[in-house]
Amino acid sequence: MLTFQSKTGDLTAGSFRIAGIFRSRNSSFDQVTVFTRFDDLAAILGTTGGMHEIAVVLKEGQKTNAVAAGLKKQYPSLLVQTWTELSPQMALLSGIMDQMMYIIIGIILLALMFGIINTMLMAVLERQREFGMLMAIGMNKPRVFAMIVLESVMLTCAGIPAGILFTSLTVGSLAKHGIDLSSFSKALSQYGFSNIIYPVLKQSMFMPVILMTALTAILSAIYPAIKALRFKPAEAIHKI
Repeated sequence: MLTFQSKTGDLTAGSFRIAGIFRSRNSSFDQVTVFTRFDDLAAILGTTGGMHEIAVVLKEGQKTNAVAAGLKKQYPSLLVQTWTELSPQMALLSGIMDQMMYIIIGIILLALMFGIINTMLMAVLERQREFGMLMAIGMNKPRVFAMIVLESVMLTCAGIPAGILFTSLTVGSLAKHGIDLSSFSKALSQYGFSNIIYPVLKQSMFMPVILMTALTAILSAIYPAIKALRFKPAEAIHKI
């Protein structure tokens, strides 16, 4: 027995025979969803074949608000809602995931910073004699500082293309074969996620990551460069 609100606003009910049970990837959706014949439901609701809801699926989620605004302008008498308005819980979950992504990126960049600092600091300490000789023959401190920062930038310029190539190959392989998360199937099904996910690498993500990596490399070179400026030429020349 299913109870509805008819076209006129009155409560109406109908009895249906269960012909089958389905199971999707979303357990929450399965608990509140049933499928009936369109004509049988229209007879109970009094819609005579009409529709009460039309779902628009976009290939690019970034255009959701723009498309919704266009539909509201084109059909002012209809109620147009985005997926965030229909499912605020899912919108909240999506926002939390975005925040977690930024936190993870921050942790990765912090680890990258320590790695670059360690590499550049070892390079500076191993070349104390070289820096001492350069300063002894008249090379000023700003040029020494710029040389170390430039070396870090060149190291970054060599590493970024290699990292992009490795990332593209890895994500491309995972996008083809998928990531198996069957051990978390029960938890994922509550939010409509599949047991196997296929990551997508957007071209728009490259530039922000490249800029953040380059900025991290430049900041990481400051401490080793300051360390080199503190060398005394007379002492540094005698370092082995």
